[in-house]
Amino acid sequence: QMQALKAVKFDQTKVQLKQWGSESSQTIDSNEVHFLGATFNDMVVQINQQFSLLTENDRIRRELLAHLSHDLRTPLATMQGYIELLAIKGDDLSCNEKQDYLATVQRNVSQLKRLIDQIFELAHLENGQVTINLETFPIGELLHDILAKFTLKAAEKNIALSLQPQPCQFIVYSDIAKLERIMTNLLENAIRHTDNGGNIVMTVTQLSTQVKVSVTDNGSGISKEDIAYIFDARYRASNAIEDNLQHAGLGLAISQKLSQVINSELMVKSELGNGSSFSLSIPMLPQQ
Repeated sequence: QMQALKAVKFDQTKVQLKQWGSESSQTIDSNEVHFLGATFNDMVVQINQQFSLLTENDRIRRELLAHLSHDLRTPLATMQGYIELLAIKGDDLSCNEKQDYLATVQRNVSQLKRLIDQIFELAHLENGQVTINLETFPIGELLHDILAKFTLKAAEKNIALSLQPQPCQFIVYSDIAKLERIMTNLLENAIRHTDNGGNIVMTVTQLSTQVKVSVTDNGSGISKEDIAYIFDARYRASNAIEDNLQHAGLGLAISQKLSQVINSELMVKSELGNGSSFSLSIPMLPQQ
């Protein structure tokens, strides 16, 4: 934003003021005075706009920090509570109770680490600190591997996972690691918001110069009011406060940033109560 301030330039070459002290220095062309006044007025407007933008960005960062602070404190407080119980009443607790308490602590440690990792990942993306390795590869094998990672997690909720079409032989030009990160986030999000016995389908279709991968579920869906903010880091963090399950954290915000980095487009269609469909359009060939 500060660089934008430097872009405000005053073209002095257009104002031909004669040296003071000469015989003609007492007279300045009225057009030049008018131009000088208009230029400074434009400068004031642009500077005010830049400061307003800086103020808004600062407010957004403060909101995000407040939401993230809550999300960080919640698992910490839970861990502290159970650890104190183990320390104070450890001798009076049964073996099963101790195991349950330790399992709860371990889950909260994992949640805390996950959120911290996401914070650093989003910060690196925001600052442009990311390396891109674009290459041509068949996407079917990657998608099969991603689905395999979630087989057990989906089975816990009796959710059916599938990939269409079979076999999937489409070729794309992208960054394998970042594409895997995006699709992992989308599939994880779909499982989280799909009820027991639900269905999640990963569909691959070829467009003119792109391959579109869609992750469609029949879960809870997203309201019209919320869908505009679904990729907003502040929305996801604040939404997670009232989520009884392990929340998505910054996953969708990170996915949106990553899609931009690899020259792809991430979109969502959803209806409250009728599931969601997240689609990623990926180039098939290097962009000219």
